[in-house]
Amino acid sequence: YYDVDSFFRDFDDWDRIKFIFHEGAISSTREMNGTLMMKRNYEFSMKLFNKSFERKIPFQYASSASVYGNVPNNVRIPEDAPINPQTPYAFTKNMFDNTVKKLLASEHFPKMEFNVQGLRYFNVYGANESHKKDQASPITKFTLQAKETGVIKLFEGSENIYRDFVCVDDVIQAKLELAFNKMNSGIYNIGTGYATAFKNIAETI
Repeated sequence: YYDVDSFFRDFDDWDRIKFIFHEGAISSTREMNGTLMMKRNYEFSMKLFNKSFERKIPFQYASSASVYGNVPNNVRIPEDAPINPQTPYAFTKNMFDNTVKKLLASEHFPKMEFNVQGLRYFNVYGANESHKKDQASPITKFTLQAKETGVIKLFEGSENIYRDFVCVDDVIQAKLELAFNKMNSGIYNIGTGYATAFKNIAETI
């Protein structure tokens, strides 16, 4: 374990690193401190990315479907859908994606012997979310409400708000297949491809 602010000063064992999975970020969509978000989500990611590029260590990082902004309900979102980030979190993720896109578009990239993959996660849910509290997935929060009170509290219009909910187990499987089956560099959506209304999720639970 290394502190984020001292990582590049204290860690010096790069020769042993065979692959980098970069999952770290301030992931709260409610965090409005743009300076902090830039420092953690963009600047640190750039330093790690540059180090991996310098040493030609394959690099897979967590992006977010939030970069697409508010999209029509129940519409399948392809990777080339319009980008419209609505929060500092989504903004920083999109900035890093743009850096990767520029590298991928370079005419010299095929000769660089470097693999980079950005994964745009949709609404991930699964086990071990209790520590996330208000940032836990709706599925986890709904399940907890049902167990504790027998009632699930829905917000107004929940039958008309759709999200692509994907299990963390499936996300991990996708990550490993992309990483170790020699998949191409690129930015990939990681979801089911289908959206479900919040109300339907609550009724299922």
